[in-house]
Amino acid sequence: MLVVEIPKSGKEAAMKAIKEWGQSKSKITHLIFITSAGCFADGTALCHAKDLTENNKGAHVLVVCSEMMTILFHGPSEDLAGLVGQALFGDGAAAMIVGSDPIPGVEKPYNPPSQGHSASICKSH
Repeated sequence: MLVVEIPKSGKEAAMKAIKEWGQSKSKITHLIFITSAGCFADGTALCHAKDLTENNKGAHVLVVCSEMMTILFHGPSEDLAGLVGQALFGDGAAAMIVGSDPIPGVEKPYNPPSQGHSASICKSH
């Protein structure tokens, strides 16, 4: 079931994103597809898409995330973490097209904060 449904839901999300974008799918230069990779994977995919577009002029990256939590579903159990996961998460897919240098009046740019800082402090408690 999952072998069929994961790509199917990903395709549906991708087609909606392309339609909303309003450009030809032939303008997509890269594809990043993620599934069953954990909560952090979507953010990692967007970072990779950002890097691709910043380093390849004219690049447009289609990022597709498709998760099927059905695979983790099981019967009654005393495993509280498993029960909470089943209650909070479900099957779904999302997609977006990431690019740089948007076409004014055609593309709708999303501009998150472009600068940030992260640091690790050794031996901190």
